[in-house]
Amino acid sequence: MVIFLDKPIKVAELGQSIDHALDIMSKAVPLIELREDEDTVYVTEPDILYAEEEGRNVIVTLKDGRTVKVATTAINLFSQIENHPTFFAPTVKTILNGRYMEKLGFRKVIMCDGKKFALHRDCVAYAKQLLAEYHA
Repeated sequence: MVIFLDKPIKVAELGQSIDHALDIMSKAVPLIELREDEDTVYVTEPDILYAEEEGRNVIVTLKDGRTVKVATTAINLFSQIENHPTFFAPTVKTILNGRYMEKLGFRKVIMCDGKKFALHRDCVAYAKQLLAEYHA
């Protein structure tokens, strides 16, 4: 729905328009943009299992089994999604979604699909917190 304001603009109408826009923004699901060479994929936080840096690309594995090859570094991708607290970087080349951790071992994380990742000692406490939150 588009709302137009006639001139002269009335404060009450402007306030209603701003409230309407804020309401729409608060209900919007935040999308994560993953740019491949030929395509752009939009996903939500629960869609991503993990991402691994391979050479000059990051391979993002999605919950439905698809992979998306993004021309960036893991550090750059993490900077774009770090506002989602379920994501963490157990190493500089890996990003995991804590929602899909199956279990923790000694300095490793095992994801729900069985894939294992190294876990830096500085990330152990946060990984335990996420595991407790999503697997309570």
